[in-house]
Amino acid sequence: MRQRGFTLIELLIVVAILAISSAALMYPTTHTMREQRLADERHGQEAGLAMAMPQLVSDVRAARRVSPLDGGHELERADGARVRYSVDARGLLVRDAEGASQALVPNVEAFSILRTEGGARIRIAGGAEFAGLPARFDRSLTVSTIAVFEEGQP
Repeated sequence: MRQRGFTLIELLIVVAILAISSAALMYPTTHTMREQRLADERHGQEAGLAMAMPQLVSDVRAARRVSPLDGGHELERADGARVRYSVDARGLLVRDAEGASQALVPNVEAFSILRTEGGARIRIAGGAEFAGLPARFDRSLTVSTIAVFEEGQP
């Protein structure tokens, strides 16, 4: 009498082939997802820098006085308004003005506004490691300003 169906060996071979095929398809998918996450993180840093630098330049140019703060600087404008830039404990560059806080750039390790002859030099540097790859940035600009730099400024 002849039986219909598959033998145990045939079923095990099919399961092994499916497992190998699944593993082969999984690597490109996870690799692509990791690359996309890395690109998103780098884009976030670049977008934050692109937004922060013009705002910083505008605030420094309008400043009448620049005072050092722990982890940042306070700028006093001609109208008496104060703007604070600082790096918080998470490495986020934050702008505080008129009672509102604005997160500007993530992963900041160094932020400074230094006196130069006839102006100021703004520097933001930092970065992080994404998916095992370093993503560093170091941007600086020199702007003209008539601001007075208080004690503690180099």
